[in-house]
Amino acid sequence: MGITKRTRGTSSQLSYPEEPAINKRLKIDNPELPIANSFKADRSSEKEVSSSLSAILADLSSPPPTNNTQPHNPDSDTSNTQALWLSRSKDWNGISENWKPIRVLGSGSYGIIGLFEYIGKGQDVPKHMVVKQAPPGIESEALRSESMKLIQLSAAGAEHVVKIYKSFHRAAGTGADKDWDPSPWVTQEDGSQLLDSKKMVGRIYLEYAEGGDLAHANIERDALGFPEEVEVWKLINHLAKGAKELERENKTNHVSDRRPIIHFDLRPHNVLVFKDATGQNLYKLADGMSSWLPRHPQDPNWIATVEWRGATAWLTPEQAYRNHPQRQFGPLTNIWSIGATVFGFLHRCHRLENELFVVGWKKKEFISQETDLFGVPHSALLEFTLLQCLAFRPRDRISADTLIERSQAMMDYVYGKNELTPELLDLVAEYKGPSERRRIFC
Repeated sequence: MGITKRTRGTSSQLSYPEEPAINKRLKIDNPELPIANSFKADRSSEKEVSSSLSAILADLSSPPPTNNTQPHNPDSDTSNTQALWLSRSKDWNGISENWKPIRVLGSGSYGIIGLFEYIGKGQDVPKHMVVKQAPPGIESEALRSESMKLIQLSAAGAEHVVKIYKSFHRAAGTGADKDWDPSPWVTQEDGSQLLDSKKMVGRIYLEYAEGGDLAHANIERDALGFPEEVEVWKLINHLAKGAKELERENKTNHVSDRRPIIHFDLRPHNVLVFKDATGQNLYKLADGMSSWLPRHPQDPNWIATVEWRGATAWLTPEQAYRNHPQRQFGPLTNIWSIGATVFGFLHRCHRLENELFVVGWKKKEFISQETDLFGVPHSALLEFTLLQCLAFRPRDRISADTLIERSQAMMDYVYGKNELTPELLDLVAEYKGPSERRRIFC
């Protein structure tokens, strides 16, 4: 096909590597973020603070910073600096004594993430929350960008994207670590101290997923290590709903906060596992929301910016192949990532095989990424659906709407709520199966 794949190193295919919960972002594309915490799920009143979070906001007020810096020990190891950061959180401006630090969920040059537990008497306050902190500079600007998108999605009533409790705000680091928690206080010759605002860290507060991320979640599997197919359809359904929420349903509006969002880092590590009211798994998108779709998606400067955005092993074809015959980014970019995420979840692998196949289908043939489900108990419809998600050309991919409808129909069928529709039965009959696939690239 005359297509050249660019690679930057290799990754293990046997298990998920340990990765930080936050990845560095390389470009920020949003203006100054207004101070806002949460909004009602009403598009006509996006700037109203949600009454359901009023108790939280009372505990998360942000008065001007004060100097609570303590001496920094440069010889402290990672565990000591993390413990120091947790212990000093009691002196933060903007968080009350009702929030008790529990543990650090991850840290690195990108920042630090901590889990906090609510010990106050408020009834409408979540039991836990996650604090993301980023050091000054590009990491803080990336956190600001993520916060902006999460606020807009929350305002639109998104249910399959992680909730934000408090938006991006600057704060004085305590000096627990010179890289991710630097002190912004500068001592003058006369002994007085001045606050250097350029050295302040950035923070946001998010909901906590008790099940962890999809890469490490303890989801029930059979003796062979595979989840039930109905759970896979549920995962597809929830990811598709999240992708639909990123589309914003207003693609022609040129107002920046209405444009579709491309995640660019959707993979098992960035899918969080919650529990719904019935105790069943609820999957949500997190950690990313990397870019608004620009008014001119074919702009070469924008393409050059996003072509390497995200984890290398999970790049979409339109990112990885510079001479892709249909190199364009949009909502269907998220669909490919859904297919890769589900495949990775099934096989506990970190990347797909670098192979393309022609998929036999009565209506038309299309090129797709290899999704060998050998040994996985699954239906032909599940295999075909993943192949449609992983189609090499975006125009051949299944839409979020169709993915939601199909996955819901399969769940209803398994639970005995209805029979398979004639359309789905015909779809299975028209799919010629993996034996009809012909390798065209390796």
